[in-house]
Amino acid sequence: EIFLLVNLLQGFLSSSASQLTNYGLSQLHESLQDGQLAAFFRNNHFSTIYKFRKQIYVLVTDQGFLSQPQIVWESLREISGNSEFFTHDFKTPSPLSSKNFQSEESVNRDYQLALQLREEELRQLEELENQQSGSQKNKQKIVVAKPHVVNAIIPRG
Repeated sequence: EIFLLVNLLQGFLSSSASQLTNYGLSQLHESLQDGQLAAFFRNNHFSTIYKFRKQIYVLVTDQGFLSQPQIVWESLREISGNSEFFTHDFKTPSPLSSKNFQSEESVNRDYQLALQLREEELRQLEELENQQSGSQKNKQKIVVAKPHVVNAIIPRG
């Protein structure tokens, strides 16, 4: 019986790893009214969601889209992450041209910065562990991320 329960729980955790279930998505659709904004917690960070014409959209704040200013919204139709991107007025963006993609030099700079930040996090964690007593078993690391702000014009109706 315990083995069955463990398998059931592991199945649930693996199917809801993105912190969203089909039931949760259906509840969002039922509770949000057209034109309503809300805060949304998924994948361990907060996002802004907006319901427009019976569809739910997530405001795109990922740094990877900085070079693609026409992309503002991402559809939230499935929990699997299959989504589409939209402009500020919920239209399909024009085909991406090569100028919209980050250059190899830019990607390399991003990678170097990520490595530098990771090293700093590891150093801070080591300092924190050295400060804490050896008897404390549960240690928690707190990471504060600087939010990326995107301006969006939200059409009505």
